[in-house]
Amino acid sequence: MIKKSALILAFCTAVTSLTINAFASSTVSVNKVTTVRDEAELTDTYMKIIPHDAISTGDSIVLKFENAEVLTKLPEFGTLQGMGSSWDSLQAELYEYGAKETLLNLWSKTSDNYLPWSYRRLGKREIEVKLFPIPSELCDSNSYGRGTKPNYYLPLCVKADTGGKDAVDITVSIDANGTAIGGGSSAYDFASTPSTKTKTTVDGRKNTTEETTETTTEAVTEAEEAPKPESYEIRVTIGSVKATSDGKEYTLDVAPYIQPSSSSTMVPLRFVSVAAGGENAVDADNSNIVKWDAVTKTAVISLDGKKAISFTAGSNKININGKETVMENGVCAEIKDGRMFIPFRALGGAIGADVEWESSTKTAVFIIEK
Repeated sequence: MIKKSALILAFCTAVTSLTINAFASSTVSVNKVTTVRDEAELTDTYMKIIPHDAISTGDSIVLKFENAEVLTKLPEFGTLQGMGSSWDSLQAELYEYGAKETLLNLWSKTSDNYLPWSYRRLGKREIEVKLFPIPSELCDSNSYGRGTKPNYYLPLCVKADTGGKDAVDITVSIDANGTAIGGGSSAYDFASTPSTKTKTTVDGRKNTTEETTETTTEAVTEAEEAPKPESYEIRVTIGSVKATSDGKEYTLDVAPYIQPSSSSTMVPLRFVSVAAGGENAVDADNSNIVKWDAVTKTAVISLDGKKAISFTAGSNKININGKETVMENGVCAEIKDGRMFIPFRALGGAIGADVEWESSTKTAVFIIEK
């Protein structure tokens, strides 16, 4: 039995996104894992922690893994989110300006409200996560109109270690280490266990063996999984003109690609924006969601009448409701074969969508709430 101070999340075959209001002071979610096999690396799996109360200077948590081994080489700092030069440089800013001013300055230069973190490998099964402080007044805020709350977005840098066996759960527990992440005595224990059953039928001509996989999910406490809002996916793939929105397939004029100068994944602005606005992307060129200024080469996205988002070809800036921020990694919006292309994470953050990257298929995924 897991101690009450732990949160257990299960990864298994065909696990979908698992969102848990795990603690009174934080919300934890893990993006989906399609398949887990022994020795497979799970670096494309992320844990998002949204703090609802202040995190203090020096706070840290410990991630503890079962049936998984921590990679020997870990990112020392949250560089995946473009958070500056080093953990030490941010600590210097923290000392001089305080947590609030440091974070607001950081977010003004990036496209998401990510919170910095730093990793330290404690052993084969454990990672210490040093958390950058956040004052309570910024928790659950919506700085710069991005539609995302401040969160620690943590790659789970482990590989499966199941002893050669398939269909074995991989779990991660959070040791709150006295931080607000723990939220008192609240604890959820979840287990998702797939089992393979084999049955043989005889049809008079030959024996047919059929294998079925059943997954049972059991909550071992009285807590229940928080209800998920309805959503749909927009999917575009590097090098392919085939795209989907809400399960419907579309053909693009130009395929998404990797921008050589920044190594950023570039996606078509008009198709994604119109699909995210709930309109039929077949007629995207005639949609009022995107307006094009041919003189300034600026595309303006208008969603739900409350947000105006603009990108200009050749510029590394996003303008959201009149406030400019700089995109990460030196990436600039650009026109290719007559279409405006934008880095997919920057576009997702601007329109308020969750984003995922499927490295095996080189597919960018936007998750849109209906």
